Amino acid sequence: MTKAIILQMAGMISERHAGVLSEMEACIRDTARYYKEHNQQYEERGITAPANTQEEQGLWWITMADCLTASSVAAELDWKCELEDFLFAVGNLAGVRKNGLPVEGNWFDEEDSIEEWCGILNGKWEPFNFCLAQMDIDSDSYVIFPVSLLALAPLTEAAKLTGERFEKAGGGTEADRNRTHEFFLNQEKELETAENENTSEKCESCAAAGKQPGKRPCQRNQYQCFQINLKPQELTKDQLQTVGNCFRLNPSVIGLRIAEGRTVYVKNILKETLEAMRELDLAAVSYEVIPFAPNYNLYHSCTEKKPGGGSELFIARFDKERGEDFKLK
Repeated sequence: MTKAIILQMAGMISERHAGVLSEMEACIRDTARYYKEHNQQYEERGITAPANTQEEQGLWWITMADCLTASSVAAELDWKCELEDFLFAVGNLAGVRKNGLPVEGNWFDEEDSIEEWCGILNGKWEPFNFCLAQMDIDSDSYVIFPVSLLALAPLTEAAKLTGERFEKAGGGTEADRNRTHEFFLNQEKELETAENENTSEKCESCAAAGKQPGKRPCQRNQYQCFQINLKPQELTKDQLQTVGNCFRLNPSVIGLRIAEGRTVYVKNILKETLEAMRELDLAAVSYEVIPFAPNYNLYHSCTEKKPGGGSELFIARFDKERGEDFKLK
């Protein structure tokens, strides 16, 4: 059943693209052989040869993402991609060109995130009965493609039958936030069981190198940094106070920065990130969490060792540097 559903989804998204369907059929027909013939591309994603049926199905999902992007049906973009790259990738998607979907640079602010850009396009494309959909590949990159609004619902339901997920790109809904929160909570639980494990000697494959870590976090991931971004919104006095407490900022500075249309952000290690998320949820403040926060000159995040001087010193250095960025212009 899963094989048929995967092929059906690939056909729906690609509009029966011959190359996509041919590759998917070859992968499903003899997965071990297909992996061997394409092992380099899988190794680049950190995927080993499938050892059971579940891993084979996971390989089909990733293969579909690769086939869709190789055929310009979809685009895979890093979470921190530049606006110029986003516009170029989306503008050259087959479905965008075929359906005459507009993509205009003056709609976007280059300081916004890829989620916000996707959300803007979804609003602009609604009169065309299209949206940008996102394929969840358990990574910090986005696999996005245009799809008709009528096709989105059956596509997402079909994905659920295989244990995978499609959704409208741009997120920002309460359900999305709950999934993000659940991810962090699960990670926190796994940290407890990883405390006594030996640390991996392959630092190049850990989160500090900008790559997706394994399913079980390294014991040093508790010192990995995460960034919380405050989304544009109107905040009450009490909400501003909550954000100020969570972000270690004067509420008046936050209010002025929001009024200027500028991003408000904070960077924390895992435990502090979870605590801030709980407080923001209780205060009904809209936010997003970036799992692998950008490096700042004075606040780096390497899981190779515990930060020297303790997290308090790290926070003080980060807050000082952020203060320079937050000077109102």
